[in-house]
Amino acid sequence: MDKRRTNELADTQSQHISK
Repeated sequence: MDKRRTNELADTQSQHISK
């Protein structure tokens, strides 16, 4: 369950960096 939350956070950060 913790891994899913980390994955979501990484996705949000990745989008910000991509932009």
